[in-house]
Amino acid sequence: MIDVEEIKENTRQRIGKRIAELRRERGLSQEELAGRIGIHQPALNRIEMGRHSTTVGMIAAIAAAMDCRVEIITNDTTENVGNKSGNKIG
Repeated sequence: MIDVEEIKENTRQRIGKRIAELRRERGLSQEELAGRIGIHQPALNRIEMGRHSTTVGMIAAIAAAMDCRVEIITNDTTENVGNKSGNKIG
């Protein structure tokens, strides 16, 4: 049986970590990125730490604010998510 809660938690953490990595690569503080997307810095911190679920719309806003595609945030070629054969996806 699939553990949906575990999948949700892992996905939140993976996406949050990727957002933080991209933000740092672009030389942005949490405060700067939060301001660009219209949320408060503590909310962005919770997203980056994987403690808060976010919407597809918010992920799209974050991607736009960092001038990247949504797929750059959501794709993870280091994990075999959803692939029972064990081969990397992507």
